[in-house]
Amino acid sequence: MGCETPFVPVICHGSLYYSCSRTVEIYTMTVFSILDDVLRGHRFNVGVDIGHLIPHGSGVKMIANINGRVVEIPMKRTGAASHGGIFIAHEIGQSTLKVLFDGALVKEAKINVREGCDASKCKATGEGLRSAIVGKPARFDIDAQVCKCHK
Repeated sequence: MGCETPFVPVICHGSLYYSCSRTVEIYTMTVFSILDDVLRGHRFNVGVDIGHLIPHGSGVKMIANINGRVVEIPMKRTGAASHGGIFIAHEIGQSTLKVLFDGALVKEAKINVREGCDASKCKATGEGLRSAIVGKPARFDIDAQVCKCHK
């Protein structure tokens, strides 16, 4: 999965060359083909691996269109050729996420955010979270009242 970027002019030893286009590889955005209908509060961890590409313009950007309002989601460098960003679906309705590399569209996903429990507002507390042992039962409480699960 990927997208060909346009030819990029490169000057090497005083001569002008055009580098052949390379593919931008997407490794964690496959969630969009499965999760196109989510509940409010769903968290998308978006990762982009650009391989050996060298950005000659704006680099990696993620743009979200949330019910007609366009915002840029911050992308941070997470490795030598990796970038990551987080999008949390807070508003009910249609959202579109786009990942761009130097202005070229790499990936686009349409997401329908539905009413439901806002998972980002729930919280869990209790001793079982602090002293849990693998394979043993643990006790803890989940406070879901703040997430508007119940009317």
